[in-house]
Amino acid sequence: MKSFHEYLTEETPALLTELFASPVSWKWYITSDDQWTAKFIVNNVPYICEFVVDDAARTARQNDPDYDDGGGDDEWDMSFQLNDEKATKPFALSGTGHAFQVFATVVAILKDFLRQVKPAKVYFSADETEPSRISLYNRFIDSVSDVIPGFRGRRVSQGVYEIARRKKKR
Repeated sequence: MKSFHEYLTEETPALLTELFASPVSWKWYITSDDQWTAKFIVNNVPYICEFVVDDAARTARQNDPDYDDGGGDDEWDMSFQLNDEKATKPFALSGTGHAFQVFATVVAILKDFLRQVKPAKVYFSADETEPSRISLYNRFIDSVSDVIPGFRGRRVSQGVYEIARRKKKR
């Protein structure tokens, strides 16, 4: 069996698409104007995936008539973490050995969020002290248009990523 690092260093283009094909079941628990939260369990470990409106972007949008919203409603920040009150570092790698299944589930939740909410942009980030997570996010962001049709991904800065709806050609 290959290690997490070995999977990340493979050059197979279909690897990420294949990995995202095995999410676990999940459920939305909060769906409001400024927060959407889903919960899921992988190998008896509970997680949450959360989307929260980026208030600074909302203010810029309301105050600037030339602001490019990408055709969506708002900009959102996405995060996922352990859903365990005892966790001392809920955003850190959990070390459970199920990173791909967790990420496949997060991608499934992201796709549903994009379909239902139709945001202008979604941002997420990785801690620079977690190189394997940065590597996974870099590979994911490069394949967003293949994994999530109609959207594009880009690195905003080191460890910060954006997913936005593709602009329609005129």
